[in-house]
Amino acid sequence: MKHVLTIVCALIFIGQAFTAHGQGLEFDGADDHVTTSGTALNAIGTGAFTMELWLQGWEADVATHAYLLSNRGNGAGMMLFIHNYWGQSQSKILALQLAGENYMLVDNGALNGPILDGDCHHVAVVREVDTLRFYVDGAMIGTRDIYVLPASVANPGMPLWIGRDPLNEGAMNGTIGHVRIWNVPRTSAQIAAAYQQMLPAGTPGLVANWPMLEGSGQTVGDLVGDDVGVLGNALGAEPSDPAWTANGCAVQGVGISEPDAVPGIQLFPNPVEDLVQVQWGESNAPVHVVDAQGRIVVESMLRVGRASLDLRSVAPGLYVVRVFSPEGVITARSVKQ
Repeated sequence: MKHVLTIVCALIFIGQAFTAHGQGLEFDGADDHVTTSGTALNAIGTGAFTMELWLQGWEADVATHAYLLSNRGNGAGMMLFIHNYWGQSQSKILALQLAGENYMLVDNGALNGPILDGDCHHVAVVREVDTLRFYVDGAMIGTRDIYVLPASVANPGMPLWIGRDPLNEGAMNGTIGHVRIWNVPRTSAQIAAAYQQMLPAGTPGLVANWPMLEGSGQTVGDLVGDDVGVLGNALGAEPSDPAWTANGCAVQGVGISEPDAVPGIQLFPNPVEDLVQVQWGESNAPVHVVDAQGRIVVESMLRVGRASLDLRSVAPGLYVVRVFSPEGVITARSVKQ
């Protein structure tokens, strides 16, 4: 039996702010990048989507464009980036390339100013049918009509790179974190409500989510699926690996589950802390906590559906909790801050 799971956040309640550490990845502007599979974009194709992430940098540190997400190659794919000065714009511009065409708003539309100004900013682009909506810090800054159709974000066989575009020299110079991809067009209200929060894995429409909170190691975990990103091109250390930093952009901890999220394993509290309670049905079953590299870091046992985990020796980062129940292996993902 298959189970659709989310982490139910029963002890992080409205009115309390649980601010995550500002972990993230710092890119050197030369060749640093993260490599992921691109599976989420291939599944979206010509359909609706939302792409969002947090970034921080300075315009003066970016030689031309700042590449954020790209799966371009073989004459196909997309690119989310900060475009160099163009036309009458006095600032570098949030832009999306689809079907070889760039879509952007001079001076970032209603923002009327720079995004790369040294502060942390959240950016998002939403596609709904043949319209693109652009957002900065939860507010819509303008729209553009897609005039070359069909326009697909899919590029089978190509990875999705974070911080790099393979067809251009250079890379993002600054920090990137909390990259999320959806297969639905998020509304303005949804973006405004959730852009400063982490979200549980079962949030409807969320198909990829790389918070980048590990703080060390050669991988970044995907809170939704198994699309683990690799720093650079391989698991070994390389010059193209971005550096872990504690000065990335911080967001709040996991918020209340959105409507229609399906409950699964329950973790109290969540994001997890040193001592955690696990609940799953009424089973007696082994429990493993696994890190982003697939290593078991804690083992315990469910007794009548409950177990206590001691995570005091576990470093901050992304983890998977696995329950080996009679119905199969049940999993949930969480973050230790």
